[in-house]
Amino acid sequence: MEVLRITALNLQSGVVLSIVEEANRKLLRFDKPVQLVEIQTDEALELASSLIEGTYRPTITDTIRNLKRESFFSEPRNSKDVRNRLAQVGRPASASAVSTALTKMVRSFEIIRTGSPRSYQYLIKESRVE
Repeated sequence: MEVLRITALNLQSGVVLSIVEEANRKLLRFDKPVQLVEIQTDEALELASSLIEGTYRPTITDTIRNLKRESFFSEPRNSKDVRNRLAQVGRPASASAVSTALTKMVRSFEIIRTGSPRSYQYLIKESRVE
């Protein structure tokens, strides 16, 4: 069978669930052996949408938010790091699309940006417990 599209969902449980679309069927593929997978409400909606309509593709911002949940930004990352990771998870994006998404996340206080233009680094602000 010819594979038409693969959509990767990075679940908060640490499992990557891929939906492999072929001409007349869809297959769910997990990146590790599982007996039970816990998924959050937003992940369930994303999965359902993808299975039912077959046209759902998470936005670049949504995919970067998944990377954030996976602690990708626990150390400083530049735009190229983000682009490379997006390509690895099956969601390649242009430099401008990644830059726009990162700026949107900075403005909504989801991540912080350090450095200067053309050399920005993005990371999660660590919370302090006192």
